[in-house]
Amino acid sequence: MPSDIDQNIKVEIINCRTWNRASDVLMGIRGTYVFRGQGEDWPLETRLDRLCRPNLATEAETTLLSTFKAAAHLYQQNLPGDKDDLSWWSLMQHHGVPTRLLDWTASPLIAAFFAAEHRPLGHANRRFVVWALDLDWLRKTARKNCGLESDPPLSDPETFSKFFQGDFGFFVAPVQPCWRNARQVQQKGLFLCVGNPHQNFQYNLSSMQRDIEGSRPSSLGYKITIPGSQRLAALGGLERLGIGRATLFPGLDGFAQSLTTQLRLCQDDSLDATWTWRALSRFKEFGFF
Repeated sequence: MPSDIDQNIKVEIINCRTWNRASDVLMGIRGTYVFRGQGEDWPLETRLDRLCRPNLATEAETTLLSTFKAAAHLYQQNLPGDKDDLSWWSLMQHHGVPTRLLDWTASPLIAAFFAAEHRPLGHANRRFVVWALDLDWLRKTARKNCGLESDPPLSDPETFSKFFQGDFGFFVAPVQPCWRNARQVQQKGLFLCVGNPHQNFQYNLSSMQRDIEGSRPSSLGYKITIPGSQRLAALGGLERLGIGRATLFPGLDGFAQSLTTQLRLCQDDSLDATWTWRALSRFKEFGFF
């Protein structure tokens, strides 16, 4: 049962003692939700939130976008259309440039993987977190905030430019760029995008909850917390389900990083190390674990 309510954005907090309990909770969430895993109980914030003062956000965003557009062709041939700024932001996000986009996934277990993997080593007393937000409410309320009752979707390039390239209002909307990469597809990824970068993600979200009278839910979703001591148990359990770097990050880098995870798992006394080592050694024979 939920133990508390996060007053910032009205989500129910569920504190789990073990990975098995957390897994049951995540798989038991019913409805249409979007998930995000974080290595600690940090606020929900974008890279732009973390790296740029709010009064400079719009100017910084415009400069980063134009600079990236001007030089991207020097490094990659397959690029979004010039007026498709959402797809450009997605590409920038993929390569680590600060944007107002925040990465989410349709899969609770993929979110749990990122939460466990990103938990800082040596902090067993700190909890890692999986957020779950009501996707249908976000989509419907964002459109209502923008005065849209039907098509086009907010991800449409012209519509996106109208409502996100300026100071239209404080809200958060799910968006999916037309131009996607293999990693985003493998991770079942989508973005939540703030309407106004002059305030951070949580401010935009809580403002949207306040502004839409009569449709504000008692809870927008859940925040599931898991002890840091359960990190390897989570990674080991997810590896058994085929969720790891090798599958979520297509390419040689993802596979190479997955071998490091396997090596750590097979030396952890709390796990079935024999199974993990066999999984690692079977790679040559079967081509994948």
